[in-house]
Amino acid sequence: MRIILIGFMGSGKTTIAKALAHDLGFKFIDIDAEVEKSEQKTIANIFEVNGEEYFRKIETNELKKLIDKKFIVVASGGGTPCSESNIEFIKNNFTSVFLNVDSEQLLTRLKKKGNKRPLIIESKNIDNTVLALLQKRMIFYNQADIIIDIIDSNTKTVVNEIMSKL
Repeated sequence: MRIILIGFMGSGKTTIAKALAHDLGFKFIDIDAEVEKSEQKTIANIFEVNGEEYFRKIETNELKKLIDKKFIVVASGGGTPCSESNIEFIKNNFTSVFLNVDSEQLLTRLKKKGNKRPLIIESKNIDNTVLALLQKRMIFYNQADIIIDIIDSNTKTVVNEIMSKL
């Protein structure tokens, strides 16, 4: 079994995926960490030096490398499923879980951590940038096998809800 958590930046994919992997006895893999390891650069640096298109290519390569692994829980990047080829690959090879966090909660979270996020670091209006990007990505996120509406951000509660739906 391969499980992948998808959702917007700041939705808690890494935190929830680590806890879910622990509870299932699976290996945890973070796509962003794999990209940084393979490129030996931070994501911010990859965006700055090579651009988003290059980053997405590396991200897709790292996603596809997971096909040989079993018993994993993957934290995807926020944009990982947001192309036709990636969402199809995910649908065909993973049980996907969309962590659906409402836009107000996302904005609150991202404003605390905004300086680390390449797609919003340069934004003059974080609210508009986030809302536009979120709207564009929802068509991909909503194709997940399981959708978890995050109301209570308690990790254990979210993990238990995911496990009950697997």
